Amino acid sequence: MTGWQPIQTAPRDGSIVIVCEVEGVPPQTAFFDIGGWQVWVYWLTGMQVRGKPTHWMPLPEPPK
Repeated sequence: MTGWQPIQTAPRDGSIVIVCEVEGVPPQTAFFDIGGWQVWVYWLTGMQVRGKPTHWMPLPEPPK
């Protein structure tokens, strides 16, 4: 799977992915909090994603 996918198809298992909103917010790494909150959380800051992500994509492979 490559490219942007609808957010409805994003993994909900705590995997870190790239999320984006159509409104022009830059893409960010985030994960779906599978704890009590059930919200998207920015990976770097641990803060809840304020908007509603509309699309996601998997992280690319790291460089070798």
